[in-house]
Formats: sequence, structure tokens, C-alpha cells
Amino acid sequence: MSSAQRNSLLSQLGLGISGWYTPPWMFVAAEIAAMFPRAIRGHQWYHEKFGNLYPKERKVVIPFLI
Repeated sequence: MSSAQRNSLLSQLGLGISGWYTPPWMFVAAEIAAMFPRAIRGHQWYHEKFGNLYPKERKVVIPFLI
């Protein structure tokens, strides 16, 4: 597959240079990378501070998953 064909395919899928590497998407990626560790630390702090009073079923970021 040539470079032009690959770029065309990526563009059609929305994954070309003008797709995911734009400032809004880079901002979202940076926010997730910065906030996820903070959410984990905050969750651990609440468990240490409140012990059994803090709900064990509460998740860090996404309810029922993480």
C-alpha cells in the first residue's frame, strides 16, 4: 500500500493528521492524563480518611467500572 493510499484511508476513517491531532483532541487527552492519577489519589485518600464510612461500591472515575 502506498503512502498516498494509506493517508487516504486514514482520512476516510477520520484518523488523518487533521483528525485526532487537532488541539481539541489533544486537550482532551491531556486532561485525562492529568486528572486520572489525581482521581485515584483522591479516592485512596477518602478510603484512608473515612474508612468504613466511605461507600465501598463507589468507583474512582467511571461508575460500575473503574
